[in-house]
Amino acid sequence: LGAWSASATDAEDNPDPAPACDPVSGTLLRLGTTEIDCAVVDSGGMRARGSFRVTVQDTRPPVYTDVPTSLDAVTSSAGGMAVKYPMPRADDVVDASPSVACAPASGSTFAVGTTTVRCTATDGSGNVARAAFPVTVTWLRAAFGPPIGADGSVTIRSARTLPVKIAVFRDGVAERIGPVTLRLTDLGACPAAPSTRDARGRLPGRTVTAAGALPLRFDAGADRWIVEVVLAAWDMTPGGCYRVDALDRGMVAGGFDIAVMP
Repeated sequence: LGAWSASATDAEDNPDPAPACDPVSGTLLRLGTTEIDCAVVDSGGMRARGSFRVTVQDTRPPVYTDVPTSLDAVTSSAGGMAVKYPMPRADDVVDASPSVACAPASGSTFAVGTTTVRCTATDGSGNVARAAFPVTVTWLRAAFGPPIGADGSVTIRSARTLPVKIAVFRDGVAERIGPVTLRLTDLGACPAAPSTRDARGRLPGRTVTAAGALPLRFDAGADRWIVEVVLAAWDMTPGGCYRVDALDRGMVAGGFDIAVMP
């Protein structure tokens, strides 16, 4: 809304005559410059005219919506990983579609550690609003000791006990805090065709929720997380294949496949 006033003086009138302006003060003006025309008449019928310009500028920046608070990702590579994040949006009182740009861009490779994503929203008048949020990439790796093979698999007879020994590394440093747990996924009957495996060589399957998460304890002498897996307790069926994932603080650090023999 625009607010203005105009005045006039007259040698014979007391009080002075009051001008009338078009548009009147308090009118909602569009962006840019508007010409205000005023006219005044004294008591003798003499008229005078004048005008002035009012310029309206948009000085209010856009307002962000849907900015992520933070994002966490886990990778098995020391080189980091590509991370996609939801693009923040912005609203503006004048511009219906302010532009939003963020760097690093969604889908970029983020290094291990915490990277700050910085975003800029710009409206059509050049007003700028900024926002930022952290993306944390954790490098997790699990090394399994015998009897789990170097190829990440083990074959064992049913009703036996499988000793699991794991060294977990978080961002290149041995993990001794945890908790570290095991999660079992039923992959179905063995063997499975190689074409059914995913890009990481894993078989599709369903998670066995009845078994829950099996906690490991840390053996300081061996510098390993250890547990005895009783196959019967996990209802592992002879002839079946299973995936066991090692989770450090709920994040998958690695895993191995089990083939159960009669």
